[in-house]
Amino acid sequence: MSIDDNLMKEQFIIRFDVASNQIDSNTFVNYLIHFNSVIQEINNDLARD
Repeated sequence: MSIDDNLMKEQFIIRFDVASNQIDSNTFVNYLIHFNSVIQEINNDLARD
């Protein structure tokens, strides 16, 4: 059994009002990219142990 078998996976559906929320959506996407890179670093550290 791999680590991935134990993870719960969820699907997120996000909707934005295109014109009025463009800056908010860009900020959110940047946040997700940053979060993903942090998680990747943690996974790399765990893999080395």
